[in-house]
Amino acid sequence: MAKLLDFQFNEAPGCDRVAGGVAGTAGTGLLRGGAVTDGDGAVWFDGLGDYAELPANPILGLRQGTVVIEFTQYAVGPGRSAGLAFNAPHTLLSVGLVRDGEAAYLTISIHPDGRVCALHRGIKRHARLTGGCIEVGTPARVAYAWGPEGSRLLVDGIEVAFTPRHYH
Repeated sequence: MAKLLDFQFNEAPGCDRVAGGVAGTAGTGLLRGGAVTDGDGAVWFDGLGDYAELPANPILGLRQGTVVIEFTQYAVGPGRSAGLAFNAPHTLLSVGLVRDGEAAYLTISIHPDGRVCALHRGIKRHARLTGGCIEVGTPARVAYAWGPEGSRLLVDGIEVAFTPRHYH
């Protein structure tokens, strides 16, 4: 399967622009809210309003695909202790698309208790998969795959949730 989005985050320390590719073409992403590269293949986010804004991505128009995110979480989401009305998760990925007047999106996040959640709304179907546990300070790999066979959420190579629903 070809990569549609590939950002390595290898820019100089403190950089707020990141280079990568979308569907084989070059693109530039912007780091917002104080997020910066560390110069060693990672981006530092403090979890309080910072994010990466990447170029438009055709991934939501696909009938199947896989997203893999490697990261280390150094603090849990703010949750209710920060005065929020809900337990705010740390968002790893959030991308949306409007096609034929219908909204579609994919959000992958970590809840304050460490559970990983993938919320995927296709043009005609949707699913919410939750499972696994991220340990603070430990490198982790989260993968979400979808297609005609269904959707799967994996944490560190272990399938933690599955649904037989597929997307159109």
